[in-house]
Amino acid sequence: PDGVGCLAIGGASARAVREAGVPVAHDTPGALRSEELLATPELAAGCVRGRRVVILRGEGGRELLGAELGRRGAEVVIAELYRRAPPPDADPQRLAGWLRDGAIDIVTASSNESLTNLFDLLDARGRESLLSTPLLVVSPRAARLARDLGWSHAPVIATGADAAAIVAALAGWHSARTTEHTTHTITPATTPEPPAITARDPTSDPPEDPT
Repeated sequence: PDGVGCLAIGGASARAVREAGVPVAHDTPGALRSEELLATPELAAGCVRGRRVVILRGEGGRELLGAELGRRGAEVVIAELYRRAPPPDADPQRLAGWLRDGAIDIVTASSNESLTNLFDLLDARGRESLLSTPLLVVSPRAARLARDLGWSHAPVIATGADAAAIVAALAGWHSARTTEHTTHTITPATTPEPPAITARDPTSDPPEDPT
């Protein structure tokens, strides 16, 4: 509607809004955190006090943005528009077979929900294979979830959830693994653990789940 400002987290969200014909006052390409959005001038206390702010998010999203805007004097409305769920045609036995046979080099998860859904999809034997497979995630919060689920080594953490950031992290992981293979003597019975490539500080506040 005319006169309604829009802010977006991430370049993909900003593009989608603009393609719908809505101007974006501010976007944070590559950022995944509510903290970055809260630091923009448009959401300063003097700008939002007494105004209504609608937050569009997925079911179960972080509460930080809404809570802080409320503290700054805004009237906050939460609109939960989607939920993540396992695909109805998923084949857990086929996936477990790939994992068991070493046919998957690395698993990528772009949200905590997708990681949990993948874990829940498999039975105990499948999970055992999954937890020994290298993993790429897009936030320190997801890395902590992977640790809690029982992953046997630290995951690769991409700098963002967009395709470019994930591909760059995968390329870095592959390069490091190749170097590890060529610079160490490996007996046939052992396989080196892929090194973690962390582009974010794992001790920082958890970031916003993308999409």
